[in-house]
Amino acid sequence: MEISDHDLVLILKNAGTACNIGCKYCAEARKKLVKLSEDTIVTFDDVDMLMKQTASVENVTVLFHGGEPLLLSIEYYDKIIKKWRQQRDDVYFGFQTNATLIDDEWLDFFETNRDIVGISISLDGDESANSNRKGKDGKPTYPDVIRALEKLQSRNLTTGMIATLTQEALGREQELFDIVSKFSNIRFLKLNPCYDMWSDGSVPEWGILPNEYAQFVINFFNIMFDNHYFGKLNVEPSLSIIKSLEGIENSFCNFCEKKCSHFLSVYPGGRVIACDNFTLEDGMYPNLYDQDSIEELLKKKPQPLFDQLDSLLAKCESCGYQSICHGGCLAVRRRYLLYGKNGEGQLYCTEMQRVIEFIKSRIEGVRK
Repeated sequence: MEISDHDLVLILKNAGTACNIGCKYCAEARKKLVKLSEDTIVTFDDVDMLMKQTASVENVTVLFHGGEPLLLSIEYYDKIIKKWRQQRDDVYFGFQTNATLIDDEWLDFFETNRDIVGISISLDGDESANSNRKGKDGKPTYPDVIRALEKLQSRNLTTGMIATLTQEALGREQELFDIVSKFSNIRFLKLNPCYDMWSDGSVPEWGILPNEYAQFVINFFNIMFDNHYFGKLNVEPSLSIIKSLEGIENSFCNFCEKKCSHFLSVYPGGRVIACDNFTLEDGMYPNLYDQDSIEELLKKKPQPLFDQLDSLLAKCESCGYQSICHGGCLAVRRRYLLYGKNGEGQLYCTEMQRVIEFIKSRIEGVRK
């Protein structure tokens, strides 16, 4: 589970956990780093330190994440990008945004940097499915996101999209497809399950279980298939399953051998955790400023956490699906291991196997 010399994704929490909206299911908000100040944003000194420590790593990807990254200025990001590109020209940048703050100035910035900066927006589906994503004033964010998509399309700016599947999204596969097929500039869609679980084993009202997620993935695959939409839109996890079945290496962490230590979340003040699916307490590495290199940092990984993750991966060694899913999302499996009361960990695996077998059968059916 160590990092290779050629691949690292840095998830920069530039604004800490500050956000202009209040999603009901937001795990970042629970980390409470919300005040925008020198202490709670990723500073240029932090960026300089990251650049220095990752100089020897090839193929670095930098994702500006949240909270909401667009709370910070265009000038701030322009300076970061220019700094990094002066050091190396192979670094790629991406924004994961709720899209509500995208205006003409941001569009100009994205258009100018389209070759080196990617965009992905968060939208859970139609207005009903997206109802957990409201502004601080309680108003729906759906109309603002649709307007942003229209603006992006008017500039021929492609975008990805993350749809977090909650109880409100279940059964609304067609409505989600109608949105992504309306906007031809959406080229990538990640179906992201909201597997929230409290420490007492209860599931919050918005949370879903693996069987519900599996059925959504299957239903959405069928809609894509029936509408001959493959090739126009890449959808996860279906894409990774197909690639694995074909023996093609994946980059999506749930379905590749590169797990949590390849994706480092960097919070203000040099705080680093393995993946933002973990809490600050569980996933914390030593502070960035106390290390000489990223390689040194990774040797000091949070051992109790990684022992648990290695234990989960060890359980996969005798599984016939290991070469397809490569252990899945270890953060989710660990959550079920620690808090699950009703066999959710096993359900996670059996339902993913159901999705794999379904997609395999559809592919084989086409080839006959």
